Amino acid sequence: MAINTPTSQPWDPNSTVTINELVTNRIKSQQQTNLCQFPVRGFPTDSKALFNIPVEDFDNILVDGLYNRAVEDFNYKKLYENVKRRGGFEFESSSGIKAFQRPDEKIYLVDGVHRTSFCVVNKIPVYMNLHIHPNNWTVEQCRVKEAQVYTDLSYHQYSQNAEQNFKAAYVAKESWAIELADLLKQIGLHIKTIGDSSGPRLTGYKTFQDTVKECGEVAALDAGNLLSDFMEDRNSINALLISGLTVLTSLKDDFDFKDRYLTKAIAAAIGSKGFLKGTTHGKPTQGIALRMAHLYNNQGNGMKQFKSIDMASLCTVFDMPIATLQADNYLITV
Repeated sequence: MAINTPTSQPWDPNSTVTINELVTNRIKSQQQTNLCQFPVRGFPTDSKALFNIPVEDFDNILVDGLYNRAVEDFNYKKLYENVKRRGGFEFESSSGIKAFQRPDEKIYLVDGVHRTSFCVVNKIPVYMNLHIHPNNWTVEQCRVKEAQVYTDLSYHQYSQNAEQNFKAAYVAKESWAIELADLLKQIGLHIKTIGDSSGPRLTGYKTFQDTVKECGEVAALDAGNLLSDFMEDRNSINALLISGLTVLTSLKDDFDFKDRYLTKAIAAAIGSKGFLKGTTHGKPTQGIALRMAHLYNNQGNGMKQFKSIDMASLCTVFDMPIATLQADNYLITV
């Protein structure tokens, strides 16, 4: 059986590609050979139950990388293990492939890219549940609907990582993703090019998202402004850092701390390898806020009219035992 030979051309994870292109670029020749060794069983007998795409029409099947993670993160291992577990490829199991036909008459896979790829490698027809977009819909309208369906599926199928979920939800125009993207743009950060793509990438964004829900956007924007001087030339910002800073800035009115000392504390934190490590179990962002407050006190110590942050009071606000101050090795040693 002929093998789709991989190419060395650059691969854009946000691009729209045909299923043939995806197989060529994401499944190595030996891996394709491995997939061809499995038997294929259970060809559908009811031709009206599912939409059938013959091998010669595979170039009409596309995958939109703006929301479908398979373009960026094709999981050959998962495909191989699933087929091996069943002892072959069964159409009864694979017929849940879901796709949409856009007005250009091209078919866009929403669910079942890996199963379709197996069919491509083995040159057998693809059977799918096909939904038809209205003929007057724009590409954007089609993409939004597909991304909404894709996002819905992700809630009850095998996990996609948080960043991939955010990317799909943003394309689907889900309100939480749009709001987070706007906040990222204001702060100067991005996740998978969403937000301010010229700024650093935010890693572990779920921590930041949860912190914003708890502390509010104003505190997050304050934290972002304080971090802005440290973002230049940085590839990424750890969400735990900006989240802990957001927690602390949300208490600015209660503790009356000054930005100039807090800026120096941030510089000390970024320059410390252990600042984000070994945080308080169950309350990592509050633990980082405590460490930042500790550095704040260090920077202002001995300065005229400087008012330190009462660390015991801060523990009370965070509903943390005062003993935390003695249990955190960073607080003791720095």
